[in-house]
Amino acid sequence: MRRLINPELERGKIFLERMAKMWGELPNFTPEDLALLEIPTLVLACDRDDFLSSRNDPMRVFRKTVEELPQAWFIQSQEEDITYICNILIK
Repeated sequence: MRRLINPELERGKIFLERMAKMWGELPNFTPEDLALLEIPTLVLACDRDDFLSSRNDPMRVFRKTVEELPQAWFIQSQEEDITYICNILIK
């Protein structure tokens, strides 16, 4: 099973190092940066996102992101685990 999830086990350490760096540094994209993206983008949002949600309005950052992206779709979940939505999309 591990081989199916990560076929390149030797690169696992590199992956974890890069993810740790990403988690420690929030991106600082401007609305102008987002407007330049020419690729369809799906924004999955959950009201329990520990990194991005604010207490007063947990969906604010996600709605604002969708407003700035030229080709964005928005899916909002009240589910505790957004994996449920991802599984539906994959099928």
